[in-house]
Amino acid sequence: MIPGHLLTSELWKQQEQHLRPHYPCILPEIPEAETIREMASMILDQIPESFFLAGLSMGGMIALEILNIASERVLKLALLDTTAGPETMERSRQRTEFLEDAERQGFEKTIEQRWIDLMLTEEGRKQEELPQAIMRMASKVGLERCRQQVRALMARQDNREMLTSISCPTLVVCGEEDVLTPPEIHREMAENIPNARLELIPGCGHLTPLEAPDRLNDLMLEWLEKA
Repeated sequence: MIPGHLLTSELWKQQEQHLRPHYPCILPEIPEAETIREMASMILDQIPESFFLAGLSMGGMIALEILNIASERVLKLALLDTTAGPETMERSRQRTEFLEDAERQGFEKTIEQRWIDLMLTEEGRKQEELPQAIMRMASKVGLERCRQQVRALMARQDNREMLTSISCPTLVVCGEEDVLTPPEIHREMAENIPNARLELIPGCGHLTPLEAPDRLNDLMLEWLEKA
């Protein structure tokens, strides 16, 4: 289970607790590397020969790159709150502004002011432990690795055409209120992946593992157990 940009393996804490009695879980951090492909290769070096693969946001982009490198090793795939497309001009502008603010006013203050609103719904932001978890993970990643991850995100390739070649059973999950990678992106991915199941989670934003842990736990266990 691969986390997203400015997130750590803590993202999957509740899924790990739910799944570990049934399946061994490996929760790699996003490696320190300059490209998505390098990150994918480094994760492949850490894990067994065959595996089930899940990734959220940037983690989903890394998961697709893992498929590009070694699709024969991936038994099942779960793509959560992510995109197969390239960087857009709007997202590139937002990332640049984020880094400029972080340099000017401080990294953690910028996370608090600009990042949490993109990650959570209004209801999620009212739950004190969720913003705290985001702050904790982002602080652990830090500004220097943030810059590195942004460079990799901005230079990533367009993987939309490879979706039709995915042959393993695939679960596509998105929060209905995800403003970063909205439901229509996931509908398009699910339509193009031959053996895909789409699940939209109501009342949830970009971080489904935090905002809808029980629903996601059920979906992931079902995905793992389905023949």
